[in-house]
Amino acid sequence: MKKLLTIALLFVAATTFAQKGSAVKLPLAVGDTVRSSGTVSKYLSLTGGYSGTAIQINGHKIGGTPGGTVKVYGSLDGITYNQIGKIDTIVNTTDQAFLHYIAAPLPSHIKILATGSGTDTTAISVWYRTPIFQHN
Repeated sequence: MKKLLTIALLFVAATTFAQKGSAVKLPLAVGDTVRSSGTVSKYLSLTGGYSGTAIQINGHKIGGTPGGTVKVYGSLDGITYNQIGKIDTIVNTTDQAFLHYIAAPLPSHIKILATGSGTDTTAISVWYRTPIFQHN
């Protein structure tokens, strides 16, 4: 019994170690497709002592001629958001990715806003990674 418990604990520790620092994909929703001049908003809440975050926004062309912008916003209260970082331009390619790095101190709420233009249909997905501060 002790051997079985030890093996189970080692397995849990190994899988936890392997997943530490991995990127997480935000769940997809029905409205995660930008059509023409429509918008897609994705929200991320950060709690804890994170040393920064990396956010990757992926766009996948479904049809038409993709165009528009992707912006990242930050907020401390989750109500009023201010743009942080650069503005990315959605172009007419099959797949594209936009990477944003945000250093500490982080806003507790992050909003990703994709706005279309033209006659496009683009699926938007968001991945993020938030490592925790290392204390010595």
